[in-house]
Amino acid sequence: MAADDTGQHTRSALSPLAPMSFSTLALWRALHNLGTDLLAGLGLYPGQELILLQLYDQDGQTHTELQRALRSDHSTISRSIRRMEQTGLVTRSPAEKDKRAMIVSLTERGRALRPDVVNLWSTVESAMAGALTGAQRADFLELASRLEQALASARGHRKLPENDRMAE
Repeated sequence: MAADDTGQHTRSALSPLAPMSFSTLALWRALHNLGTDLLAGLGLYPGQELILLQLYDQDGQTHTELQRALRSDHSTISRSIRRMEQTGLVTRSPAEKDKRAMIVSLTERGRALRPDVVNLWSTVESAMAGALTGAQRADFLELASRLEQALASARGHRKLPENDRMAE
C-alpha cells in the first residue's frame, strides 16, 4: 500500500504483483510531488534545481558536462537550460576552443537562488529523515544503493532493441 496525495493509503493492481516496485514508485511520486510544490514556489521546474546545484559546484559547464553529471539526456538538459535562460537564471555562450559547444553560466539571479535551492533540498531531506531512526536511514541508503545497482545490472544484461541502443 502507498499513500496518495492526501496521505490516504491506496492499492493498485501492481501492489500484489510487484510490491517493491509499487512501493518505490509511490515513494518517488511522493518525493516528486513535494519537490514540485517547493520548486514552484521558487519559479522553477523539476530538474532545474539539479542544474543549478551543478553550476553552484562549478560554474561555466558545457551542456555535455551537465548531461553527464546529471545522467540525463540531451533534449531534457537543452530544454531546461533554454527555459532557465529565458527566465534569466543562466546564460549560454560558445566555448572558446570549440564554438559548437555551449558554456552554461549562472547569472546574478541564478546565484541569488542558491540559499533557497539548498533549503529546498534540506526541507525534503528533513521530511524523509524525520520518519526514520538513524539506523533506518543508514539501512535505507544501503538498500537504495544496492537496488539501484541491481536494476542497472539487470538493464545491462537485457538485450536492447535496436532503437533503444540508439538512445544511449
